[in-house]
Amino acid sequence: WKRLGELLDKDPNDLTYEEALELRELARKVIREYMDYAEAWKLLMYASMMVGLTKKKREEQGGG
Repeated sequence: WKRLGELLDKDPNDLTYEEALELRELARKVIREYMDYAEAWKLLMYASMMVGLTKKKREEQGGG
């Protein structure tokens, strides 16, 4: 839970692609435990959006 909190507290503009992938994986673990809660699904949606945004930013900067 600590690492999840650290990633969520981080400014979305400072999140790296690798951190976004880690956030999404942690969100998937939350879903496995708390799939009956809307907040868990919102977390997964947010994490997935961050993966897309950080990947786009990375590609625009020529990193991949």
